Amino acid sequence: MTLVSITGLKQWLLPFVNYTLLMSEQMVEARFRELLTHSKYLLKRKWLFGILDDFITKQLPHNVTWGLSLLYAMEHKGDRASITTQGKMFALSHLLSL
Repeated sequence: MTLVSITGLKQWLLPFVNYTLLMSEQMVEARFRELLTHSKYLLKRKWLFGILDDFITKQLPHNVTWGLSLLYAMEHKGDRASITTQGKMFALSHLLSL
């Protein structure tokens, strides 16, 4: 091969090589964007699940126990300082926390 034919071949192949590299770069960028979007979606779901899990397992039982204890205390007409009343309140609180 002569120098002229090699130069002509390079000029002929260069657009195809550049096009292939450009397409490959665009495919990588598109896939990276998809993975980034999916990662953001998963992080958002994990964050929301953490909030709901914390509320349902920790906050809600305490709030329900407190509310039912309050309702019982409002309905109870006896002496709230007596030992039996305190025992009933403790038993109710213990049962509700289970």
